[in-house]
Amino acid sequence: MELVKTEKRTRHPYWVYETIMSCGDVLRSWHQEKQQRKIEEIAEAIVQRRPTHVFLAGTGSSHLAALAQSHALHQIADIPASAWVASELKGYPPPHFDRRALLMLNTHTGKSPLDVMLVEQSRDRGVYTIGVTDIEDSPFARACDSLLIGQDGPKKELPSTRTYSSAMYRTMLVAVACARRTGSPDSLREYQGPLGAIPGTVDAFLKGFDSRAKSTVAALGDSTAYFVVSSGPNMATAHEGAMGLTQGTGRPAAGYNVDEYMHGPVQSLGKGHCVVAIAPPGPFQAKIGGFARAARRIGAKVVMIAPEGSGALEEADVTVAMPGGIPEVITPVLYCAPFWLLGYYFSLHYGRDPDNLSMDKDAFKSSGLAELKKLV
Repeated sequence: MELVKTEKRTRHPYWVYETIMSCGDVLRSWHQEKQQRKIEEIAEAIVQRRPTHVFLAGTGSSHLAALAQSHALHQIADIPASAWVASELKGYPPPHFDRRALLMLNTHTGKSPLDVMLVEQSRDRGVYTIGVTDIEDSPFARACDSLLIGQDGPKKELPSTRTYSSAMYRTMLVAVACARRTGSPDSLREYQGPLGAIPGTVDAFLKGFDSRAKSTVAALGDSTAYFVVSSGPNMATAHEGAMGLTQGTGRPAAGYNVDEYMHGPVQSLGKGHCVVAIAPPGPFQAKIGGFARAARRIGAKVVMIAPEGSGALEEADVTVAMPGGIPEVITPVLYCAPFWLLGYYFSLHYGRDPDNLSMDKDAFKSSGLAELKKLV
């Protein structure tokens, strides 16, 4: 990781804030003619190859995007898919990772030697490779068979915001385009309209939640640890949200499936802790709401992120009401947004650098982390 270079600011004092607030525009760019053509090309390549399995992979936020992408391809396009940490897929490729499969690999910059090596290994096994990236002239981009590439170039800050949501969004658009080709009218009716409306929904939510995020941080600032629970597609959000909270606060945070959390880790929960419960519309909403109620009785503060009008919102100390009418499989693109602003304002609350996080500290500079990440 490189530190953000100091440049004269013309608007907000930190790059990450501007990036957060521009996310709706970044998503909207995928409806431009050039990007739509690319989405259709990728969908055609997938449908023509009829893969028995699509492997979605990445590292860090890119892997978490893959979790949501795998649900989208499976549910929207009826294509078997799974999410992998890039190094795990490279080190332990399963037998069916072969010419019948397809790899979609997420990486923002395309600079990691690991990603290039995974693409080369995949092609040696006959796997068709699609790069989901934002930098066109990179070793990774040159190695892939095809690219689903963004238009916004490199980010100036360390946290992943627009790069994360854009990777999910463009792949969901590909899933809809696949469904259009394979004759899935039910999928098109359920997902095409809500997915097209997401950029405007993200814009409106960020503008409305910006001021509330500050007061939420003030209410939670004395918490000593954060536990983010959810299920299904929003396990991506739980892990990404926990990452944003720990980056912003410098305190422990972890994401859990609600059932996994109740079967063990819950034993450490108590006063001074904060639970963030993500309860989208879906089969686990009632259970997540019930767990939130139990967590409050145990003594933890509870934040509930759920659709407006949901009974789950009644189980929390702090509520974040999300727009309703969005199918669960699409919600990860929107439900990550509260965590962006919370992480940002937590950084300010604790006097941390929202752009560079801890990487500007001497201990981190001399730790060897940067070199360790390059090992493959």
